[in-house]
Amino acid sequence: MAPRRGAKPKFLLDEGLPRKSSFPTLNEYCSVKHINHDYHLSGAKDRQVYELALRDGRLLVTLNTKDFTPLLSENRPSIISLTPNISNTKADQKILSLAKRLRESEFLGQHFTITS
Repeated sequence: MAPRRGAKPKFLLDEGLPRKSSFPTLNEYCSVKHINHDYHLSGAKDRQVYELALRDGRLLVTLNTKDFTPLLSENRPSIISLTPNISNTKADQKILSLAKRLRESEFLGQHFTITS
């Protein structure tokens, strides 16, 4: 019998990012939700977005690093920062690559930066 794989991470896309359909391979691999299109929380405060990520056990993907990193701590959802000039295709590939190598211990308290 093959060893059981660890849990797959779940992601929450912040408001500045396109719909989850713009990240097809990531969306196929694991659960991806968008703050506007799935939760209908357009204009939500950063703290509210981060609390939702915590409540639902999702890593936060954002372009807005400076406002979210002060909220990060050891027992709170990890944050993935994308550089503004990254294409959706490249972001999809790179977030998926990160998702596949993340250990469950890295779902919390970490800050990852993805560049083009």
